[in-house]
Amino acid sequence: EKQIGGGRMGESASFGITVTELPRLNQPPPVPVCLSDQHLDLGTDFREFAWGNNAGAGNANTASAGRAAVVPVGSFPLGATPEGVLDMIGNAWEWTSSALRGYPGGVTLHDSLARNRVIRGGAFDTVDSVATTWKRGYFPEQSAPVDLPKTGFRCVVSTAAP
Repeated sequence: EKQIGGGRMGESASFGITVTELPRLNQPPPVPVCLSDQHLDLGTDFREFAWGNNAGAGNANTASAGRAAVVPVGSFPLGATPEGVLDMIGNAWEWTSSALRGYPGGVTLHDSLARNRVIRGGAFDTVDSVATTWKRGYFPEQSAPVDLPKTGFRCVVSTAAP
């Protein structure tokens, strides 16, 4: 119901997300890998923003919305993907489990950058031109919570019957 500011990679289980609430799991809910999270954002039509190809101040909790803080999930229903996924952009940068590496066929990144984990989507103070489906940031996996006030995570669980 709410994205948590200051979330660290690997802490999804410590924010009230438990195995008993999600009985099909025998471990904490997974954080998406970069490419699967990007697929949720881009869709099969390769959208620039989760909802389409045009920015809009009313579509996400980014700097243009002027909220200046994390808000409850679903506060920007116009920003839903065509598939109905909410808050893929804005509110809090979302951790992925992916190491920072260059894209296939793209610019080669130094191997030392792979110690960092990719974050996506931007936060409440990110300008719309950065809070897109395809731009990414990064942080070291073991960053101190004080350094991460604008990060959170999205847990991904299949809705298919077990």
